[in-house]
Amino acid sequence: MLLHVGLVEWLVLIYLLVQVVMLIFTPAERGTAPFLVMLLAVVAVLVAAIAVYRKYFEGRPVFRFFFRAVIIAGVMVPFFQLRDMIPIITPEDVDAELRALDLWLFGGDAAIWLEQFATPFTSAWFAACYFGYYIVGGSFVVGMMLFCRRDMVFMEFGLVVLGTVCVGTTLYCVFPALGPYAHLADQFLGPLPDNTVVPFVHDSIQHGPLRDVFPSMHAGVPVAIFLFSARYFRPAAVICGLWVPHIVVSTMFLRYHYLIDVVVGVTLAILWFLAAGPMLRAYQRLRRRHRVFAGP
Repeated sequence: MLLHVGLVEWLVLIYLLVQVVMLIFTPAERGTAPFLVMLLAVVAVLVAAIAVYRKYFEGRPVFRFFFRAVIIAGVMVPFFQLRDMIPIITPEDVDAELRALDLWLFGGDAAIWLEQFATPFTSAWFAACYFGYYIVGGSFVVGMMLFCRRDMVFMEFGLVVLGTVCVGTTLYCVFPALGPYAHLADQFLGPLPDNTVVPFVHDSIQHGPLRDVFPSMHAGVPVAIFLFSARYFRPAAVICGLWVPHIVVSTMFLRYHYLIDVVVGVTLAILWFLAAGPMLRAYQRLRRRHRVFAGP
C-alpha cells in the first residue's frame, strides 16, 4: 500500500510532517495551534487525494493534472503562512551570523560591492529580472504540467524543483533573516536609483514571508529549472541560460540576499538535480520487486 504512493508525494508529505514536528517542539504559548491545525488539514487532504487518485483515477490525463496541482498546493499553502509562522518557530533572526559567514568565506558583502554599478537602468533591469522569477518559473511549471507526457521525466522535474523548495523552505524556519536591505541599511549610500520597477518589486515582496533569505530560492529554483531543461528540453535551456545569471545577480543587487544564501540555494538545486533521477529509478525498482506497478 505504501509503495503505491509516488516519490514526489512522499517528499511533500515528509516536508509537511517536518513542519508539524517543528511546531510541536515550539512552546504552545507562542501561538502554534492555528498553524498545527492548518498543516494537519493539508496533510489530511493530501493523503485523501493520494488514496483516491491512486486507487481510482491513476493515469487519466485530466485527473492527473488536477492531482499534480493538489501536490503543488500542498507545498504552497504552508508557504503563504510563513510570514507569521517563522517568528513563532525561531524568534531570533540570524542576519548577523549570515553576514559573518559572508565576511569569513568571501571577504566582503556582495550587496554593498554591487552598489557601485547601480544606475536607474541597472536597478530597473535587475528588479525586472527578480520579478521574472515568478513569471518564467511559473510558466515552466504550468507548461510541464500541461504538456509533459513522460511521467518519469515530469516526476524527476518535480523532485528537482519541489525538493529544492521543500528543503529551502524548511531552512527558512531554522535560519530566518531579513537580508542586507534591512541588516546593512546604514552601510548603503542610498536607495537604488529607480522609482518605478524597484519600488514595485519591493512592495510585492513585503506580502511574502519576509524572512525567506537563507537559502535563496530565487537562485536555487532557476538553476534547477536550467539544469533540468538542459538535460531534456534544449531550446528552453537557451532561454533559462540567459535568465539565470541575471536573476542570481539580482538577488544581491537588490539587497535581498547575502552571497552565502545564493551559494547554498544553487548547491541545493545541483544536489537535487544529481539525485532525482537515481532516486526515481531506485524507487521504481523497489516497486517492481514487490510487484507494485504504479505510476511514478
